[in-house]
Amino acid sequence: MSEFQRFVSYINLYEENRKVRSLGFAKIENRGGQCKIEIHMRGTGFTGISCPAYLFVRKERKMEGVFLGKIPIQNGTGEGCFRMDGGNINGSGYR
Repeated sequence: MSEFQRFVSYINLYEENRKVRSLGFAKIENRGGQCKIEIHMRGTGFTGISCPAYLFVRKERKMEGVFLGKIPIQNGTGEGCFRMDGGNINGSGYR
Protein backbone atom coordinates (compact mmCIF):
# COMPACT_ATOMS: atom_id res chain seq x y z
CA MET A 1 0.00 0.00 0.00
CA SER A 2 1.36 3.44 -0.89
CA GLU A 3 2.15 6.02 1.77
CA PHE A 4 -0.51 8.70 2.25
CA GLN A 5 -0.28 11.98 4.18
CA ARG A 6 -2.61 14.98 4.24
CA PHE A 7 -2.79 18.17 6.24
CA VAL A 8 -4.37 21.61 6.08
CA SER A 9 -2.69 24.92 6.83
CA TYR A 10 -4.73 28.09 7.31
CA ILE A 11 -3.78 31.35 5.58
CA ASN A 12 -4.16 34.56 7.57
CA LEU A 13 -3.75 38.25 6.77
CA TYR A 14 -1.27 40.04 9.03
CA GLU A 15 -0.78 43.79 9.33
CA GLU A 16 1.98 45.22 11.52
CA ASN A 17 2.67 41.73 12.96
CA ARG A 18 -0.97 41.31 14.05
CA LYS A 19 -3.42 38.80 12.66
CA VAL A 20 -6.29 40.68 11.02
CA ARG A 21 -8.42 37.85 9.60
CA SER A 22 -8.45 34.51 7.84
CA LEU A 23 -8.02 34.51 4.04
CA GLY A 24 -8.27 30.81 3.27
CA PHE A 25 -6.39 27.55 3.46
CA ALA A 26 -3.88 25.27 1.77
CA LYS A 27 -4.44 21.52 1.52
CA ILE A 28 -1.29 19.44 1.10
CA GLU A 29 -1.51 15.80 0.10
CA ASN A 30 1.33 13.33 -0.45
CA ARG A 31 0.36 10.01 -2.00
CA GLY A 32 2.63 7.46 -3.63
CA GLY A 33 5.52 9.92 -3.88
CA GLN A 34 3.43 12.61 -5.60
CA CYS A 35 2.63 15.86 -3.80
CA LYS A 36 -0.44 17.98 -4.54
CA ILE A 37 -0.92 21.42 -2.99
CA GLU A 38 -4.23 23.25 -3.33
CA ILE A 39 -4.45 26.88 -2.21
CA HIS A 40 -7.80 28.64 -1.74
CA MET A 41 -8.12 32.32 -0.76
CA ARG A 42 -11.07 34.71 -0.62
CA GLY A 43 -11.59 38.28 0.48
CA THR A 44 -8.05 39.34 -0.40
CA GLY A 45 -9.10 42.80 -1.57
CA PHE A 46 -7.21 42.42 -4.86
CA THR A 47 -8.21 41.73 -8.45
CA GLY A 48 -6.36 41.25 -11.71
CA ILE A 49 -3.04 40.29 -10.13
CA SER A 50 -1.00 37.14 -9.54
CA CYS A 51 0.60 36.43 -6.20
CA PRO A 52 3.60 34.14 -5.68
CA ALA A 53 3.12 30.93 -3.66
CA TYR A 54 5.96 29.52 -1.55
CA LEU A 55 6.54 26.64 0.85
CA PHE A 56 8.83 27.53 3.73
CA VAL A 57 11.38 25.20 5.30
CA ARG A 58 13.00 25.89 8.65
CA LYS A 59 16.76 25.49 8.22
CA GLU A 60 18.62 25.96 11.48
CA ARG A 61 17.58 29.47 12.57
CA LYS A 62 16.39 30.65 9.14
CA MET A 63 13.38 30.10 6.91
CA GLU A 64 14.06 29.15 3.29
CA GLY A 65 11.35 29.62 0.67
CA VAL A 66 10.67 27.19 -2.18
CA PHE A 67 8.78 28.87 -5.02
CA LEU A 68 5.75 26.88 -6.22
CA GLY A 69 4.30 29.24 -8.82
CA LYS A 70 1.83 32.10 -9.11
CA ILE A 71 -1.83 32.21 -8.15
CA PRO A 72 -4.13 34.47 -10.21
CA ILE A 73 -6.49 36.62 -8.12
CA GLN A 74 -9.79 37.90 -9.53
CA ASN A 75 -12.47 39.70 -7.52
CA GLY A 76 -10.62 38.98 -4.28
CA THR A 77 -10.53 35.22 -4.88
CA GLY A 78 -7.49 33.12 -5.73
CA GLU A 79 -7.11 29.41 -6.30
CA GLY A 80 -4.07 27.42 -7.32
CA CYS A 81 -3.14 23.77 -7.60
CA PHE A 82 0.48 22.59 -7.79
CA ARG A 83 1.64 19.00 -8.42
CA MET A 84 5.20 17.78 -7.99
CA ASP A 85 7.49 14.97 -6.87
CA GLY A 86 7.02 14.62 -3.09
CA GLY A 87 10.65 13.60 -2.61
CA ASN A 88 12.06 16.72 -4.26
CA ILE A 89 9.70 19.70 -4.03
CA ASN A 90 10.22 21.75 -7.22
CA GLY A 91 13.83 20.61 -7.50
CA SER A 92 14.74 22.05 -4.08
CA GLY A 93 15.97 18.79 -2.57
CA TYR A 94 13.36 19.09 0.23
CA ARG A 95 10.73 16.42 0.85
